[in-house]
Amino acid sequence: MKRLEFIYQTHYAFDVPIYEHHYTLKIFPRENERQHVESLFEAVSYGDGHSYSVDSYGNKTLYGNIDAPHDKFFFKVSGTVVVDGSKQERDDRLLGVFRAPSSMTKVTPRLRESLQLAVNRAKEKSCYGKAFEHMTELEKMLYLSDYCHELLEYKQNVTNIYTSASEALELGEGVCQDYAHILIAFLRMVGIPARYVVGMMLGEGFTHAWVEAYYDGCWHGMDPTNCKLVDEDYIKLSHGRDYNDTLVCKGHFYGKAQQTQDILVSVANVMEQ
Repeated sequence: MKRLEFIYQTHYAFDVPIYEHHYTLKIFPRENERQHVESLFEAVSYGDGHSYSVDSYGNKTLYGNIDAPHDKFFFKVSGTVVVDGSKQERDDRLLGVFRAPSSMTKVTPRLRESLQLAVNRAKEKSCYGKAFEHMTELEKMLYLSDYCHELLEYKQNVTNIYTSASEALELGEGVCQDYAHILIAFLRMVGIPARYVVGMMLGEGFTHAWVEAYYDGCWHGMDPTNCKLVDEDYIKLSHGRDYNDTLVCKGHFYGKAQQTQDILVSVANVMEQ
């Protein structure tokens, strides 16, 4: 068990004032069997009003608007989360949704070809010494996660938030979002429910994306970018079908402004048992 202190803050600056700015934030750590939010503090440029709700996937969401002209926008959330790696999240709602392809994980011939290659070489390449069809679902999940790690070279600024799993696979390069989308596509193609997760990780100064797959009544976290299981170093913020369901900040405004963004993410271990 670990107690993790975290800070997530973002400053936006606009070169000319904007107005009628509507925003949606998903910046709050989730509460579940594995993760308990011990303390939480928030500071946001609320403007003319804000409210809280829970989206279709159970993610706490803040909605707000700033009508008056402004050239800055800020939000920060900080606190303490206790993570117990001996427990797993048990939520069997929406399994059908997490089995179906989504906009970022659509099945394409390129994805089918790559998955078939993984299936064909499973006995030789996996640590289980079994043909793919003889593996348990858990073994398939772990094998495909390792396989995804090998498919891409980690490289920033070659993909963007609109890059699909198939496009990233074709490029052979990408970031955590791309590794996660490819693994989700593969898992769903073999009938295993999988969802996209956004959160923070000890030792990284930015948000991170990973995958949760459903097996034996609970969700198992896998990080194909780092080729490891999700452990007590991770704080989960939100989950959904793919990146589009988990944007930390999205919205719209009026004004022909160019924006710059400054992000600070910090996670520190303050207790381990």
